[in-house]
Amino acid sequence: MNEHHHQQHEQQNHHTQLGGQQSPMTGFDHNLETRITRVLHDHAQHIHMTPALRRRFLQHLPTHAAHKERKKRLVSLTALVAAVFVLTCGLYSLHFLFPPHPIGSVLAYSTSTTLLTPSQLAQGGTLVSLDPTGQHLVYEPANQPGVMYVTDIAHPVTHNVLTMRNAYSVAWSPDGSALVTTVYSDKTNEPLLALASIGQYMHPLQKNVLAASWSPTSAQEITFVSGGQQRSQPQLWTISPTGTSSHLLATMSIPLLIQGMYWSPDGHTLAMLATTASVPSQQALEGPGRALYLMNAHSGAIEQVIAPGDFTLSNLTWSPNSRALLYVQQNLQNGQETTSLRALDVSTQRTLFTLPVQHLRGFSWSPQSSALIYSENGILHTYTTGNTPITLPTLSDLADYPIWLPDGRILYLHIHNGLGQLALLLPNTHF
Repeated sequence: MNEHHHQQHEQQNHHTQLGGQQSPMTGFDHNLETRITRVLHDHAQHIHMTPALRRRFLQHLPTHAAHKERKKRLVSLTALVAAVFVLTCGLYSLHFLFPPHPIGSVLAYSTSTTLLTPSQLAQGGTLVSLDPTGQHLVYEPANQPGVMYVTDIAHPVTHNVLTMRNAYSVAWSPDGSALVTTVYSDKTNEPLLALASIGQYMHPLQKNVLAASWSPTSAQEITFVSGGQQRSQPQLWTISPTGTSSHLLATMSIPLLIQGMYWSPDGHTLAMLATTASVPSQQALEGPGRALYLMNAHSGAIEQVIAPGDFTLSNLTWSPNSRALLYVQQNLQNGQETTSLRALDVSTQRTLFTLPVQHLRGFSWSPQSSALIYSENGILHTYTTGNTPITLPTLSDLADYPIWLPDGRILYLHIHNGLGQLALLLPNTHF
């Protein structure tokens, strides 16, 4: 998994204009209203109605009948001018409250510090997932598929706990206090649903579970998919973290075997990966997907957005704003395998961007969903969908599995002489 020689490359940054979010700036002048009032008052002081000007004004007054009609028009015009004036002042004020991001600004990152790293992670381990609060990490040691440890970013060594075995998926609770996972037990051939609280080893909740994901809107609700009575009608269930109660939510008409489910952060959409395997097996459920389905949580409508083809799908990841799905697609053409990172606009079901990659080693959305960071051959790259370019420092060693933290820092695995160490990049805005 890790290369044992040094590589030093210049970081490459890609930019595009796809309607990214703009960031408000600080520095709003709270005396703006007072200044506007003073300027208008000063201009009004320069207007004087002299006797000559008054006579000329009276000479052009209309007759009584015309005067009444003109008066009505004048009142309407005055009201319109006043409304335009108020709107203009409001927009002027909003410009200062929420100005567009200044042209020429660059979000530049610099190297920071390294963290103490558990030996199981340092010796070829893989970063798997970060909890929603940005405090805990799940990682898998080298050559131990399905074995998962949970560690604390603040104290990576002292809070390093073996949490699960034989796991093929993990999903965090919204508050970051526990994980739900699907596992193949050593004692049975059917998949199990298991719960693992922070600092504790997992315990089973339910049998015959194909895929599971925590509800993003409730820490007391876990959802999972079972095979159902017919293979073409999998069932969506909800269960409490204690495993004491379960309820059937829906019976879905999906002809393929569901192997992974992923709720959008806002809880409005459920994405499901499916395989073309005919019966559940460890190999089928742990393998890459072949099709993608979306279910509307409110209407229950299900749609196949990617049909099976000469490719595989994996590593499905929602953008924090719930508008896009990022996934890895591997194609086999003329005996050659190609890999790409692809982002799907959920509302239009169109591809936002496609990034060809080789030897992908992790990727992550920015907290604002306006950028992507990924490692290719141990070199970090960024791709922005907003208006602010991002620059990364030149690193002398390999950098794998970058993860954007909620506070804007970037955590990654710094590889030196084959050993990994957790490291951080710090953001600094320059103009």
